[in-house]
Amino acid sequence: MVSFVRISLAEDVQLRARAVAMMSRAKIASTLQGGPYNIETDATFQTVDRDGVAASGRLKRLRGSKGYLRQDVVWGEYRASMVGVSMQIATIGPWDAQPYAVRKLLALVPFSVGEFDSKDVVREIRDADTTTCIVFETIEGDSREPGDICFAKATGAMIEAHAGGATYEYSGYQEFGGALMPGHIGYRERSGFSLSVDITMTKLDALPEDAFAFPAEAKVSTMCRRFSWPEPLSVPPPAAGGGDGTAVSRVSLQVGVNAEGLVTSARVIRSDRPELNGEAVKTVQGWRYQPGICDGKPSPMTMEVAVPFQGR
Repeated sequence: MVSFVRISLAEDVQLRARAVAMMSRAKIASTLQGGPYNIETDATFQTVDRDGVAASGRLKRLRGSKGYLRQDVVWGEYRASMVGVSMQIATIGPWDAQPYAVRKLLALVPFSVGEFDSKDVVREIRDADTTTCIVFETIEGDSREPGDICFAKATGAMIEAHAGGATYEYSGYQEFGGALMPGHIGYRERSGFSLSVDITMTKLDALPEDAFAFPAEAKVSTMCRRFSWPEPLSVPPPAAGGGDGTAVSRVSLQVGVNAEGLVTSARVIRSDRPELNGEAVKTVQGWRYQPGICDGKPSPMTMEVAVPFQGR
């Protein structure tokens, strides 16, 4: 669920409007009021990979009232940090080479409520005693992926979602800065990967003077003031093995796109079907993009893409 808003012609407009209003209510419920605040987030998390191997970790996150940010992550033997001040970012350790579990954690924390994609078609809204659920389909070409999102009637807070073959669960809500924030997030993928996070947020009157200092060993880079990701020009999927209604397997890759819009590197980071990994790499190597833009100039960028295998 990202930020496109075109409405499918096959969709009931009034039904979608009600669904969008429910998402907006959930977003408002989780939006901090007042501030700006100095916020410390402490998250402990456990992961289980598709082979059943468990690991644990911790995220310490400091957000200063001026927008400065520091994140320190430990997960198994992985240790890395980043500090963002104004337009500069300092990284310590392999911050730019995060394991999949760490990247997924940082996508879940801090908590945010998404929006319906143009590919998401609302089919039904179901009311129960304490919850209301939006039932939708994500349609991409011949692929149809069912999904749903459930909200607490009393507060509007999001409590569960199924989308893209993953389950999200939010519980232990507490008031923080006029907003409702979950104290626990559970995440599971059909591949077998799972992540469980317990979160504590604290408002601080002041931060240590060196909270956002750049360590001597840090790698420092300048952020883009104006930024856009590469846009697909030609991204043909691999050959399908079935039509409408057949299951879709996905292989997710981290790809590098150069300033000419060509894919220069591809690394599998998650796969529903490991035997399709080689074909997925070969597929994305032929993809073409409008280059990403940094401060008005085409620039090399690294991003995550998913290759769908329809009916395979």
